[in-house]
Amino acid sequence: MFNGALEGADPPDFLNAAELLTSRGMKGATVVLDIMPNRFLEFNQVENPSGNQARRFDRLLGHGAVSSLLAEIRRPLVILDPDILMNCLIRKKFYGVDPYRNRVWDKDGDLAHRRFQVFQQQIAFGSLRSFAWVQELNSLLKRSDDKLVIFVTPVNETLIDTYSSKEYAARCHVEFSRAHQSLLEYLDRQGIPYIDGSNQFEAEDFVDLVHVNVHGQRRIAELIDGYMAEGRPISASAHQYAQ
Repeated sequence: MFNGALEGADPPDFLNAAELLTSRGMKGATVVLDIMPNRFLEFNQVENPSGNQARRFDRLLGHGAVSSLLAEIRRPLVILDPDILMNCLIRKKFYGVDPYRNRVWDKDGDLAHRRFQVFQQQIAFGSLRSFAWVQELNSLLKRSDDKLVIFVTPVNETLIDTYSSKEYAARCHVEFSRAHQSLLEYLDRQGIPYIDGSNQFEAEDFVDLVHVNVHGQRRIAELIDGYMAEGRPISASAHQYAQ
């Protein structure tokens, strides 16, 4: 088992990651993708159609005969990958080491508040983003008999209530609830298994609106372990989202 997380990854990055797994001969694996609760909301900024990690995947996968050959030549020399070198030579300062990953949103500075203010500036209430890439990812993994499982993380509802007006908070709750329910309905229609994190976390498990701290990460690991042991979808009996 390994963590393949990529900072700021978007759907094109998820698809590239799946292609990388299958191209390296990964077969019969369970691939758990953690989808943030704001993934399918509409925002004012336009997403990069190539993803945020396109250059990294260009080095690992290549596109075209020449670049693919170079990627294959570099493969045994993976330590020369610039990202790995930088992570080894420069100690990461943000979530990589304590006490940063242990921070709780309302007890450690104003990071969570500032991030929520950015969220408020960027969110565009209205239609939801397309779910189609999830099925595309599922189809890609199926080629190697890999099994996609979606982990649906919850949102920090308490933070919303704390940092916004009653009217704005109610609007946020409705928007997150709509996206959440629509996603689960889509996954059910497509037959894609999932682990629903609703009602499985406390506010103290969060760094900010959507990112969990070390305690929240442990809870994610427990839920994934429970899924792997039972081999069936996990869903809360009552969703935490306000209707």
